[in-house]
Amino acid sequence: MLSRYRDDMRAWSDPVGRTLFRLRLRPNHLTVMGLAVSLLAAAAFITGHTQGAGVLLIVAGLVTAVARLVAAVARLVILIISGSLGGLDGADGG
Repeated sequence: MLSRYRDDMRAWSDPVGRTLFRLRLRPNHLTVMGLAVSLLAAAAFITGHTQGAGVLLIVAGLVTAVARLVAAVARLVILIISGSLGGLDGADGG
């Protein structure tokens, strides 16, 4: 059902993942950032700032989603470098 949206999502998600990978942000960095934001959300909830906690949880979810994008790009780069993708290595002629 959701597969019909896959190409539309990749149209914007792949460039974001590639850009973050080029900036040397790795999935582990983003995962730690997501954990930190989640802990801030927990602190906000404990202190009674439930709306702020909700916003922070949404941000933590977005950071985690971006971490998955960067992980996908990193996996692809590793496969290309190792030559596991058969026809893709050296396909650019250089």
